[in-house]
Amino acid sequence: FYEPHYFLSHPLEILSVWNGGMSSHGGFLGVSVVLWFFLRRKQIPLLPFLDVIAVPVALGLALGRFGNFINLEHYGTVTDVSWAMAIPGVEGLRHPTFFYALGKNLLIAFLCYLHLVSTENKGERGITFAMFLIFYSIFRFIVEFYREQPYELFDLVVVELTRGQLLSIPLLLVGISIWYRIPLTSDDA
Repeated sequence: FYEPHYFLSHPLEILSVWNGGMSSHGGFLGVSVVLWFFLRRKQIPLLPFLDVIAVPVALGLALGRFGNFINLEHYGTVTDVSWAMAIPGVEGLRHPTFFYALGKNLLIAFLCYLHLVSTENKGERGITFAMFLIFYSIFRFIVEFYREQPYELFDLVVVELTRGQLLSIPLLLVGISIWYRIPLTSDDA
């Protein structure tokens, strides 16, 4: 998603995960495809499964953002807030956006957990996962305003968006679609 020209020219580099470069949006897409095939093959209902994994996925994303702190990557823009951080080799104090993202993922895990527990035996299918997608998209969109952008912005005439913001929009639309289109008591999903 972030360097399509390079990876189209060097497709085997996509598999070089030890070199970094994995994005959460690409991870969502890859895991979604594999999960869909796996669950279909095993005849496991999709939406209840997605509801159950929403909390651990959010926790996993939080751990990934802690990894960003350890590596001092994905830091924020220059700021003078009292909690700003100095990043070695980078000029100026910066927003600790890895902590903002970690906090958003922990909040999402907590909210999804509360919803999952409160609806445990009520037959709702997909709503917890829809909440996960909606919250993730909105909070990621907000965090992107404070994150240093190594790539150029997308000019949509009335607004410029970061790649992370642009890629969050489809997740938001999928979350809203699940929320409004799935019957709350659907057992066939």
